[in-house]
Amino acid sequence: MNSEVYGIVKIDEQNRITLPEGARAAYDIQPGERLVVMRNEADELVLVKAELFSEE
Repeated sequence: MNSEVYGIVKIDEQNRITLPEGARAAYDIQPGERLVVMRNEADELVLVKAELFSEE
């Protein structure tokens, strides 16, 4: 897997972040879409589209 940096985010006073435009475009993340925030085996913070966890 190749690494790609989309930018640096800052947590605002209400503990929110804004995803960089490049990341939103690369992963087709739309306003209102839900993301799961999780920690992986390498102790890294990861965002995953919630729809990937849906049962079909």
